Amino acid sequence: MYLHWSELLIAEAGAAGLQPYVSAARAVSTTRMGPEGLAALLAALRTHLHSATMLCLDRCPLGKAGAARFVHASHVGHLRSLSMCEAGITCQGAAALAGALHAGLSGLTRLHLGINRIGDQAAEALAHALRAGAAPQLSVLG
Repeated sequence: MYLHWSELLIAEAGAAGLQPYVSAARAVSTTRMGPEGLAALLAALRTHLHSATMLCLDRCPLGKAGAARFVHASHVGHLRSLSMCEAGITCQGAAALAGALHAGLSGLTRLHLGINRIGDQAAEALAHALRAGAAPQLSVLG
C-alpha cells in the first residue's frame, strides 16, 4: 500500500484514525501538512511504521528541532528512501541527520534534502559521514 497525503490539515484525532493504514503501508508520503497534523503523524509513525521503506515529508514544517528528533528515533532504521525537501531543515537538523547516517539511517539508498538551508557546515558534516562509510548503500543524494 502507498499512502500519499497532500496539504492535509488534520490534528491528532485524524492522524490516530489513519494509524491502521500507516501500519500496513510500504510507502508514506505527505506534503504541506500542518504542524499539529505532522506531530500526530510522526507519533503514529513511531509506533506503526513497521513495513514502510519509503517516507516523504516534503514541505512539512519539520524545522531544525523536528528533523533532529525524527532522525534519532528508533523507528526509522528500515527506511531505504527518505525525502525531506523544503521542510525548513537548517544546519542543526542536517547535522543531526549526518550523525544518524552512521546509526539508524545506515540502510538508506536515497536521500533528498533539496530546498533547505542546511549551510556549509552541515553539508560538510554530511559529506564527512558519507566519506567515513555511513549509509554505504546510498546511491541518490539530492
